[in-house]
Amino acid sequence: LTLARGDKETFLEIMDTMSKDLVGPLFPNVGSGDFTNMNSIDAPLWFFWSLQQYIYFTGDSKTVKNRYLGKLKGILDGFQQGTDFNIHMLSNGLIYGGYEGVALTWMDAVTVDGPVTPRTGSPVEIQALWYNALKFYHELTGEEHYGNLAEKVKESFLTEFWDEKKGYLADVVNGMEKDWAIRPNMVFATSLPYTMLDENQRDKILDLVRSNLLTNRGLRTLAPDDPAYKGYYFGDPISRDNAYHNGTVWVWPMGHFVEAYIKLHGKSAKNFIDRIIKSFDGVMTQYGVGTVAEIYDGDPPHRPKGSVSQAWSVAELLRMMELVKRI
Repeated sequence: LTLARGDKETFLEIMDTMSKDLVGPLFPNVGSGDFTNMNSIDAPLWFFWSLQQYIYFTGDSKTVKNRYLGKLKGILDGFQQGTDFNIHMLSNGLIYGGYEGVALTWMDAVTVDGPVTPRTGSPVEIQALWYNALKFYHELTGEEHYGNLAEKVKESFLTEFWDEKKGYLADVVNGMEKDWAIRPNMVFATSLPYTMLDENQRDKILDLVRSNLLTNRGLRTLAPDDPAYKGYYFGDPISRDNAYHNGTVWVWPMGHFVEAYIKLHGKSAKNFIDRIIKSFDGVMTQYGVGTVAEIYDGDPPHRPKGSVSQAWSVAELLRMMELVKRI
């Protein structure tokens, strides 16, 4: 919402405010003070990505080093040493988090029966973000420990998550158990500034996502042929929670699909991405005037649902527009 509009001052104010709320290696997920819930394994790692975006849009790495280097190191070291919610680094360098009844990733819907989308273990996007964070910190400081650890993470990640026959990444690895549901989380392993995947692997993943998850409103949270797929977000709270990350379309992951697609295809991606962005033209008067909804039904005609206006939906649409300009 800030950088894509050239507002770096507000961006830095937001990052400074967030930095003050950091407790160990974790940011608050909901609430404040005594009522704060810290159950977010991904927010600290997205903090690194946000600063990478600041450098990308402004070219100013000096400010990042002067203001945030200590916070970044604290997050990395906290994850290595272990913290709340069973978040810790395994011996192979990958990050593990969670236990029964807890939801730590963005797929965090919980009912009386527990998490709707259980992802205890090592979720794919967390490993991608972890590797990216290690590489970014090594880029800023040159400290070899973090560079060496990143290489260890990459080797373990490819061994544990990639299946050559399937041609895509597991969504979650928990010991010997692997969840092969086709979800958008693998997209982040293709889009981040530092990726562990080669060009061929990224191409296979994006083709799979384009065939199974891509709509004109965003990415489905589950492939339609999965038995757990819910094509419509409606009904009582439990029914809606069951659909929230099991087929419902989210706008914000599309930004990472677009970014990865541009990285892979370069200038030849422009017409395709332009069509994706233009498909939102009619949306601006459907649900909330001049804005984009939180979610959409997984099945056509992909009706808007959830929040009338959602910050990360709007933010990623703005960022997509900026990415296309820079092709």
